[in-house]
Amino acid sequence: MEKKVVAAVCARASGMTSKTAREVERFESQVSDLVASADAVMGAGAVIGPSGSGENTLQRLAAPLTFATRELLTRLRAAPNGAVEPRIIMDLESALDALLEASTGETAGAEPAVRRWERAERGLKRQASALSRQLRRTLPRRKLRRLAERRPSVIQRPTEDLSVLRTSLGLTPQGSRRSLNALDAANAMAGEVFGSLPEFDDAPEQARRKVPVSPKLRKGIGTGAMVLAGIILAFAALFLSLMVVFTIDDASGNLPTGSRPLQALSFEPDDSKFDVEEIRRNLQDNYLEDLEVTVVVGDAEDDLQLSRDYEVNAGKYDPQDPLAASRVDANLLLETMWKLKAEYPHLVDGSTGELLPGQAVVPVYFFDNGYTTVPAWMTSAVYSGDARRMSAFNWDTSEFFIGEPEESVSYPLEQFAKGQQWNGNAWEIEDSDALILFLFPIFGIVLFIGYQVLRYGGSMSMRLGRFGKDAARLRTVRKELEALTLGLDDSRLNAVFMFDRGSAPLAANSDQRLFESALAVAWRMAEELASRPLAQRLGPDYTDQIRRFEYLVSVLSVRDSDVARRAQALLDAEREA
Repeated sequence: MEKKVVAAVCARASGMTSKTAREVERFESQVSDLVASADAVMGAGAVIGPSGSGENTLQRLAAPLTFATRELLTRLRAAPNGAVEPRIIMDLESALDALLEASTGETAGAEPAVRRWERAERGLKRQASALSRQLRRTLPRRKLRRLAERRPSVIQRPTEDLSVLRTSLGLTPQGSRRSLNALDAANAMAGEVFGSLPEFDDAPEQARRKVPVSPKLRKGIGTGAMVLAGIILAFAALFLSLMVVFTIDDASGNLPTGSRPLQALSFEPDDSKFDVEEIRRNLQDNYLEDLEVTVVVGDAEDDLQLSRDYEVNAGKYDPQDPLAASRVDANLLLETMWKLKAEYPHLVDGSTGELLPGQAVVPVYFFDNGYTTVPAWMTSAVYSGDARRMSAFNWDTSEFFIGEPEESVSYPLEQFAKGQQWNGNAWEIEDSDALILFLFPIFGIVLFIGYQVLRYGGSMSMRLGRFGKDAARLRTVRKELEALTLGLDDSRLNAVFMFDRGSAPLAANSDQRLFESALAVAWRMAEELASRPLAQRLGPDYTDQIRRFEYLVSVLSVRDSDVARRAQALLDAEREA
């Protein structure tokens, strides 16, 4: 298996494939299982075999249970006077002493050592379960319902998977987990009844257990949030694009800046084919000069020989012309414009043949189905500039467009207002659609990059703030650890006194060994946390590691104080005797 994986990793063709990655993960898992099994066999051999008492192996099983029991004893001793019977505390201490005695393995024969450990573990679990039930009866139903819904979390302690080791010893694989669950339940119940403890409960909010969410629901929420963010981003980009276009139009003169109203709007021969009220509602007082507009009704087929049948129109021009179906005969259109001037002489200067100043004519040609077209309109102004608006007809393409009657009137009126201020200028953005299509993706990309920058900046700000808090917590806990190390001699003296004069000498000896072993583990954790690079310190895993380190030091401090208290109580009892 090893050679196969190494060959796949070193090969150029398969070294970077997903299949090789799965093979490496599978090999790593198998090696981890093999190491755990070998470690369990060695530990079980130390207990069962004739070469030792197996104290280190049993202490590995005892450590997490001892930590949880110390926490529970601390909560019970901190309870108000009379809230907890002294017998309960004494029974729990006796169960812990029995567990510590069993962890020494000082029993004749291998089988009794394992069975003694099992009995001590079961006894501790029974004490914790009984205490939890007793505390539960003191709580009102309202608090019980809230406790069941909230399921308060217990600070994670440094532990390991002991199921393989327990199986090798002939114990129930999940026995340690069940005993820990019983102690955790008792700790949670004691915390609810007697209140929190600064040593164990002042954890940051982010360390609290979160309400479990279904992976499908979490994925759906994430997808919905991304879609909503995309829609908001698109609308913001479109809004900014339109604002830029409007600003350019305003600065370049595309938007009318006049303030005069339209002087007159008349219809020839009548206005029966128009919704005049709608046309007047769309009028704006934005003309620079006085202007009177006359709308003349004509027939598209009779006057311009146009037809709604595109094949008929296309047959008049080159079939290869893609715009042949919408062409207007420019000569015929020009003749029609002269006919209009002759038909309404009161609008024309007789000496020049042009419209009088301040006059404009909008010929609206109707089709049989009621739709209209306005190929061109006439004003008295002289057209000049590269982008004039005083006439809509393009004499190069000779196209016509079809629309509603009211639209055919409102559009020229709007163009008159713009043309009055723009006529004669050299350039103009006539069509803003292309500019919007150009600006929209640019603003979208800019907003997306800005969102990512803000998101990264916010994340880094939170991480740096957490990094500062974590560094302060680490310094505080390290000072407590240094104090415990400096007081190690006193702790040993207290342990020796308890060993010589106490009722459970083996438990005192095992407890001291466990204390010193955990103290060494705490120092290794402190050095490892202090040596981590900045990138690793910014992650949430670093905070969890500090919490475990903080919990371990808190348990060691509680144990040291408890041993000193018990030694002092025993010494006082001997003095009184």
